[in-house]
Amino acid sequence: MILDELTQGLDPAARRTVWDAIRQLNDEGTTVLLVTHEMDEAEALCDRVAVMRAGHVIDAGAPADLIERHASTAVIRFSMPDPPAQLLDQVRRLDGVREVTRSGARITVRGHRRIVAHVCAALVRWEPVPADLAISQPGLEDALLGLLNGDHDEPPADTSVNGELIGGRR
Repeated sequence: MILDELTQGLDPAARRTVWDAIRQLNDEGTTVLLVTHEMDEAEALCDRVAVMRAGHVIDAGAPADLIERHASTAVIRFSMPDPPAQLLDQVRRLDGVREVTRSGARITVRGHRRIVAHVCAALVRWEPVPADLAISQPGLEDALLGLLNGDHDEPPADTSVNGELIGGRR
């Protein structure tokens, strides 16, 4: 089944109903090719996604794989008036942390998206967890923007589809 921009213009409740129907079709064995500009929709419904530019596939894979390749940086922000030096040192040493900055009481941690669990666990150990803890976790839309704004002279690594349908659920 080919679905082209099926949920465009629908209210959120109707959109979720359509999503449920697409999942049911797929669960019953129907292959669905979904054409959409809504990256949250593709991330929620598709096992594989193909990103196209000028009629050519520039990368393809599972949504999580595309996010890993093109938008893997998470940002964690929180306030702590007098953060213990040991906490900041512990956070800096976490695998995947690229940067820890402090401006007054405001602390920002940047790194691979896997750091979120580790930084939050460190904060729990130091109690209380900051009330303004905010996490920016990249999604498929971030990956798409990173991919489309990046350099594509070289083909992406391992994007073969092995005869599988790209851009939908099988």
